[in-house]
Amino acid sequence: MRINLSKILIVLIVAIIIYSVIWAVYVNVVYTPYTKALGGNTTAVIGDYEYTVYAPTYPSFAGNLAVNEIKEGRDVYNESTAGLIIWPGINGKCKIHVMMETPKEKYDEYSSGSHIYGFDIDTDLNPDMSTNESRTEYNEHKEFFEDNWEKIEDIISNTKTVFDISSGKEQNKHKSKTAG
Repeated sequence: MRINLSKILIVLIVAIIIYSVIWAVYVNVVYTPYTKALGGNTTAVIGDYEYTVYAPTYPSFAGNLAVNEIKEGRDVYNESTAGLIIWPGINGKCKIHVMMETPKEKYDEYSSGSHIYGFDIDTDLNPDMSTNESRTEYNEHKEFFEDNWEKIEDIISNTKTVFDISSGKEQNKHKSKTAG
């Protein structure tokens, strides 16, 4: 009985060590280049955008990059803002989720609010229509997204100057005919 328990304990310890090494290599390979792009920091303001690296914490492999337009000095009651959530992959390709925040609506003199809508973009930087949820979210707010597409192109373009994000074959032109 002691021998079996010892063997099980040794196998468990070896498995934990192997998992920890794989996790450390993954985080180092995938997220360190993004942190280096921010001068070794996890957050930096560059131009009109705030860039953040959320590296996974042990034992999770879930992390992402976030890019947001800085709202300071903007007319939030008349201007929409854009943001990105980027999930980098071990293969160098990234999954990109675009978020657009509507201008704030003044409900009364004490409160205001805005709405945030988002959708994934495919490898051609067009709205990803591969799921019902993606199609529904995009189509419900299609006019808002298309009216603000230049903002989306700007944030993606600026992000590419800071982070090496790749999503395959890249195009910078929005094709609304694919969104439907």
